Amino acid sequence: MGFNERVNLKLMQILVTNNHLDRIGGTETYTYYLIKELIQQGCDVEYYTIQQGEISQKIENELDVKFLSKNKYDLILANHNSTIEKVWKRGPVIQTCHGIFPYLEQPSLFADIYVAISEEVQHYLSKKQIASFIIPNGIDCNTFFPTS
Repeated sequence: MGFNERVNLKLMQILVTNNHLDRIGGTETYTYYLIKELIQQGCDVEYYTIQQGEISQKIENELDVKFLSKNKYDLILANHNSTIEKVWKRGPVIQTCHGIFPYLEQPSLFADIYVAISEEVQHYLSKKQIASFIIPNGIDCNTFFPTS
């Protein structure tokens, strides 16, 4: 099956990673809502982070998601290179690169596929001889919407 073919996510065991989930921020919010959507799609989701805290507690309590309990996953969706180093042997890794400057956003050698959130990030990755797909960050339109 090619990458561009539609995949049935139901019953897939997916691990979502983010370096830190100790406070509210951009990738922390992205991670929370990605997990929420994957659950709504019927996936069995767990998470991994190096720094637990406010957002990881919210993921566990509100979404009923466990912290890294399996040895193998069907797919790992990783946001930061630091987490990939810890989990890459547990399944295929798709790394989402959200920027070009921060160290945590640099591509990991252990990722199998790379996603760039913009043309700028894709261009940066291509300069490093890394092919990527552009997938802009998703938005939960039920939570984030204009009020005026």
